Amino acid sequence: MVGISATLSNPDKGIAPIDVKLLKVGGTHYQSTGVSIPFPGTWRIDIKGLVTDVDEAAVSSTFKVGS
Repeated sequence: MVGISATLSNPDKGIAPIDVKLLKVGGTHYQSTGVSIPFPGTWRIDIKGLVTDVDEAAVSSTFKVGS
């Protein structure tokens, strides 16, 4: 893995993607600490990994926060 990045967004509220800092904790494992989601709603996370200098893998998912 050459690199990895993640963003959070809330399209329903017009919140553009916010960068999430990822820390490598070993091998191909990453984590993020101190992420604060400011209000309830349906949020989207997008994760992109640069597998080689030219190949990228991406995954997206939505999740609900609060009521």
